[in-house]
Amino acid sequence: GQWPESGPTVVPWLAAYLDDPNLKACVVLCADRFEGREGRLPSVWNRPRIVRVVSCQSPEPRLWVLEQARELGKRVHPAAADLLISRAGSDLSSLALALEGLSLLVGPRDEITPADVQALVPPSLRESAFEILDSAGAGQTVRALEALHQGLALGRVPMDQFLGAFGWYVRMIWENQQSRRFQPALSPQRRQALNRLSRWSEERLRQLLEETLEADLRLKLGHPAPELLADRLLFRLGAS
Repeated sequence: GQWPESGPTVVPWLAAYLDDPNLKACVVLCADRFEGREGRLPSVWNRPRIVRVVSCQSPEPRLWVLEQARELGKRVHPAAADLLISRAGSDLSSLALALEGLSLLVGPRDEITPADVQALVPPSLRESAFEILDSAGAGQTVRALEALHQGLALGRVPMDQFLGAFGWYVRMIWENQQSRRFQPALSPQRRQALNRLSRWSEERLRQLLEETLEADLRLKLGHPAPELLADRLLFRLGAS
C-alpha cells in the first residue's frame, strides 16, 4: 500500500506516538542529524517494530557488507567483501540477497571467505574482461586467449565491452607509470601485470592505445571477424 512520507522536518509528534504506538506498523525515520549524540537516543527507538532510525547518507558498500554479515551471525573476510562488491555491484538490495545466500552456503561456519563468494556469485562482465587482461599483462598470453574465446562463446564477454576495457587498461598502465606507485589492494595477478608492463616505454603504450581505438572503430564498422581484433591486441599486450 501507500505509505505517507514527510519531508525535512523535526518530529514533535514522536513522543506522543511512542506513548501509544501502532504495534502492527513501523515508523522509519531517515535522519541526517540528531539533536545530541546518537548514543543518547531513547532506547525505545532501537525497537525496530515500533520506530527505526536510518541514515540519509548512502553507506559505504564494504562497511555495509561487514555490518550486515554481523547481523546474520557471520564474519566476512575483507577480501571476500571486496570480491562480492566487484561481482554483485554496490546496490544494497543485491548485496543483501547475495549475503543471505552466502550465509546459507557456509552453514555453521562463522566466516564467509573469498572461495565462498567465487562458488556462489558468478563473475561480472567487467571482472571477466579484466581477468583476461591481467593474464595477458602478466605474460600469460595463451591463457588469456583461451579465456577470451570461452567468454565470447558463452556470451560472458561482449566484444564492445572488452575493447572498452582494453582501452581503460592501457590508460591505467600509463597512469601507474606516471605516479610510480600501485594501489594497495591489488590482486596478485594485477600486481604482476603492472610490474611487468611498467617497464614499457610511453611510445609503446601510446601505440597500443591507438591500435585499441582503431580496433573499436573497425568493430563499429562491421568487421567480419571481431575476435581476430581482440586476439591481436592480446598478443600485443602479452608480448615480451
